[in-house]
Amino acid sequence: RIGFSQYFEVEVPGNPAATAANRQALRDLGVYNWATLGRVQYFTNGFETTTRGVDVVLNHTASTDFGRFQTTVAANYNANKVDNSDPGILSRERIGNIENLNPKIRANVSEVWTLGNFTVLGRAGFADKWTDFAEPTDGGDKEFGSEVTFDLEVGYDITENIRVAIGGDNVFNNYPDKNIRA
Repeated sequence: RIGFSQYFEVEVPGNPAATAANRQALRDLGVYNWATLGRVQYFTNGFETTTRGVDVVLNHTASTDFGRFQTTVAANYNANKVDNSDPGILSRERIGNIENLNPKIRANVSEVWTLGNFTVLGRAGFADKWTDFAEPTDGGDKEFGSEVTFDLEVGYDITENIRVAIGGDNVFNNYPDKNIRA
């Protein structure tokens, strides 16, 4: 798999000779900001991963005396696992983020009600918990809790080609936990 490596520090605390050598190596490679760069990260194919998952989408439409109801339920499960890596390329934090930075489960349910030219859309979305891995000096690992959001839209078809709608995403203003680490 091709992805980012861990960060490599250019400056070596307490060792100006190593810092100077690192900066000279960057200069020799043609890095334009070699004199001010604090750390580097690069793309590598130095690790192997396995991704397993499933997507499920269910749709149903019902026409009634009260209008047409279109229901959609969608769910997704994905899990990444680092199978093989070079510890000199991928740190514990980078491996943790590859495996856990994205929610493993995401789902949404939406309902569209149509009556004549009038429509109402309601949607609920769910994202499972996830963890952001970081060095202790950067505040350490942080787990973010699962979240549910709601969207709502009301619309009216003025003509066949003109539609007016008003709505909002995340109408209850629900956000993930704040990241207040260092």
